[in-house]
Amino acid sequence: MSRGIKIKIVKYNINPPYKSIWPKNIPSERELKKKYYPENFFKGKTKNRGFLHAWSSIMGTLGDFGRYVINPSLSHWTGKKIGESLIDREKIFNNFINNLSSKQKKLWEDTDPIIYEENRNKEISKSQKREKENVNFLGILLRVKVAKGRKSEKELKVATQYFKKSLNSEQRKIFNKEIEPFLDHNQNIYDSAKNFNMKLAQRWIINRVVELGYNSKIHGTFDEYINDNRLDNSSHKAERIGKKYQWIAFHEFMALVSDHFEFKGESYNNDDKSYEGPWNPYIRDIDPSFILQTDDSIKNSINFSKWKESHWKYNAWEKSNSDKDWLKKK
Repeated sequence: MSRGIKIKIVKYNINPPYKSIWPKNIPSERELKKKYYPENFFKGKTKNRGFLHAWSSIMGTLGDFGRYVINPSLSHWTGKKIGESLIDREKIFNNFINNLSSKQKKLWEDTDPIIYEENRNKEISKSQKREKENVNFLGILLRVKVAKGRKSEKELKVATQYFKKSLNSEQRKIFNKEIEPFLDHNQNIYDSAKNFNMKLAQRWIINRVVELGYNSKIHGTFDEYINDNRLDNSSHKAERIGKKYQWIAFHEFMALVSDHFEFKGESYNNDDKSYEGPWNPYIRDIDPSFILQTDDSIKNSINFSKWKESHWKYNAWEKSNSDKDWLKKK
C-alpha cells in the first residue's frame, strides 16, 4: 500500500476457514493417565518420572502451561463449532444433579476441590451483616463459607471413585459421556456458548506432544536436570525439551481451534467478532514468511543484504568437540 501498488486479490482464497480436519477421537483423561501418568513413580517402584513434568505443566490443576498459556488463549473462542447447533451443557448437568439421591448428592459435594470453613467471626460486608440480621431474626444461624485451601489430587480421586460407585449403569453412562469431559478444575460445568473446553485442549496437547516425538527415556534426564536447577528467571533461560514440544503442539491446536470454533474477538474492544487470520488474537507468534526489504518511506529500514551480512552467519560451533561430547555438556 505504501508503494501505491494495486493487486487484485480474491479474499475468499486466503481468508479462513482453511478446511482443516478436526480430530475425531481425542483420548479421555483416563486413557491418557494409563499411558503417561507415572503411577509407579509415586508408589516408589521406579525413579523414572516419565512424563511427569509435561503432565504437571499441561494437565495439573496448578500447571503453569495450562493456566498461563492454554487457558488465556482459549478465552478468545467459544466452545461452539462454526455452523453447529449449541448443546446446553448446563441444562444436562443440572438435570443430572437434580435427579441424584440425597446420598449421591452428598458424595458429589465431596468431589468439590475447594476446602471450606464455616466461620462466624470473620469480617463480612454490610450487605452480609444485614442478611445475617434478617436471617437471625427468623431464628436461623447464618454460616459464612470461606475457602481455606484445595484438596489433594489423591483425595479428589478417591472422592470421585466413591461418587461413581454410587451411580447405576444409566447414570454412569450419562456422567462419563455428557458430564465428566466438560467439567473444569473446580468441578463446574463449562458453558459452551461462552467458553471453550480447556480439558479438551489439555488432553489433545499432551497426546500430541508424544506423537510429535517427545520420549521420556531419551529426553527425561535432561528435563529433570533443567527442572531441578531452575535458578534462572530470565526470558532466555534453558527450558525442558518437553516444554518445546508443548509449544509446538499448542500452536498447532490453536490453528485447529481458530478454523473450527466461533471466535469471540478481543475482550478489550468492540471490534467485529469475525476471525480474519493468524494475527487474531496475537497469540500465535510463528511467522513462516520473511518479507524484509528496503523501504525508503520507513525510517531506519534494513535491506536483506545488510541483514545477511550481520546476522546470517553462525560461528559458535565447537568443531574440536565430537557430537557425543557436545551433547554431554551441561
